[in-house]
Amino acid sequence: MGNRQIKKEAVIHFCSTLLAKIGIIPKQETELSPEDKTFQEVWQAHQEWQNALNNFNFISEPDLIDYFVYNIETSVKKYMFLLKQAKEQNICVSSLKDLIE
Repeated sequence: MGNRQIKKEAVIHFCSTLLAKIGIIPKQETELSPEDKTFQEVWQAHQEWQNALNNFNFISEPDLIDYFVYNIETSVKKYMFLLKQAKEQNICVSSLKDLIE
């Protein structure tokens, strides 16, 4: 199975899982492959990073700046760690950029 197919399946699984969590579709009892799980973890970590940046941009309380800076730093470290882990496993996540943009 090619990398593009793995990525497509990971995205489809992620979306269906999300829709199941919010109750739009019934839960599926399928298990992701290790490659799909890694791809999904990297994607979720990137989303957490972007959410941390967005939260920082909208804070109005000066006492919370350190808290949000910490959130950004930890989310970046998590993302970089998972990206490195994917690379070590020879899992291509370069198309993640296409999904993000």
